[in-house]
Amino acid sequence: MNVLETYVKEGGGVIFFMGKTTNADVFNSNLYRKGEGLFAWPLATELVRHSDKGKDLPLMIELSNKEHPIWQNIVDGKVNYMAAVNIYRTFGFQVGDEKRAIPLAQVKDRENNKLASIVDFKFGRGHAIVVGTSADLSWNNFAARPAFLAFIHQTTKYLQKDETKQRSNITGESLELPVNWQRSRANYELTNPMQEKRTVSVLKDAGDEYKIDIGTLSTPGFYTLVNTEDATDKRLFSVNLNHRESRINALGVEQLKGLYEASNITVDSSSDLSVAAKGVKATPNLALWLLTLAMLFWIAENLLAHKIARRAL
Repeated sequence: MNVLETYVKEGGGVIFFMGKTTNADVFNSNLYRKGEGLFAWPLATELVRHSDKGKDLPLMIELSNKEHPIWQNIVDGKVNYMAAVNIYRTFGFQVGDEKRAIPLAQVKDRENNKLASIVDFKFGRGHAIVVGTSADLSWNNFAARPAFLAFIHQTTKYLQKDETKQRSNITGESLELPVNWQRSRANYELTNPMQEKRTVSVLKDAGDEYKIDIGTLSTPGFYTLVNTEDATDKRLFSVNLNHRESRINALGVEQLKGLYEASNITVDSSSDLSVAAKGVKATPNLALWLLTLAMLFWIAENLLAHKIARRAL
C-alpha cells in the first residue's frame, strides 16, 4: 500500500473496478483507514442490488458533478450516453463531507440511503477513481456500450501524471514542468531547435511543489530536456508560433495596429511594394528587375537541358 499511495501522492493516478471477489472490509482496512488512505469515504459492506423473483433489476443510477472532466463527451447537455448502461449490482461509498472526494454517480440502497457508486478521490497531487461495479459484463452491460470506451479514455487522460501530459506551447510564453521530490535536486539540460544547450534549474513554489523553470520560449520547434544524471529521464516537447502572429496575413492594417502597437511595435502601412527589393525605388523598375531575373532563369534552364541531351548521345 505504501508504494501505491506514494505513487498517487506524487501525481499518479489509479482506477479501481469492484467485482465478485471484492471484500469491503479488506478495502476499508487497507485503502480507507479512517480517512487516512486513498479512500476518503468507507466502502459500504453490503452489495447494492434489486431483484424480482431471483432476477436482478437495473439500478437507478444518478450521475452527479456532470461538469467533471470524466463525463466530457459522455454527458453533454441533453445528451447522456450513460442512459444506455444498465447496472445490476454495485458497491457504494458512504457519502461524507470530505472535501477530497467527488461523487460522480450515486445509487440508493435498500434503506433508501444514497451511496456513491463512482467516486473521484484526490490524494496528494494524484487521484483514485473508484467504480463500484465490475469492468466485465457480470454485473452490468457497461463494457458492451459505446460509453465505456469514452469513459476509459477520459479517465486515463484525467489520471495521467502531470509531468507526462502533453500541452500546447507557443512562442513568447514561459514554461514550468512539474517534477517529484526525488528529482528535485537533479540538473537538467535543455536543447532548443537550434541545438543550443543550456542548464535549467528546479524551483520550489509557494505550494511546496517542485518545478523545472524552463523560462521564456522564443524559438518555434522541438525542444529536448534531459536529466544530466539519469538519461532515461528525458522529455521532448514542441513550441508553436503564436496563433495571433500566424494570422497576420488575414488581418487588416487597423487590426494589426491594435494587436501590436500596445507593445511599442510599429506597423508599416505602406502600399508601395517596391520597398520589398533593396535598391529598387519604383514599381516600373521592380517589374524590369523581375523580368530580367526570369530571363536569366530561362537561359540557364535551356543550357542545362542542352547539356543533358548531349550527354545522352
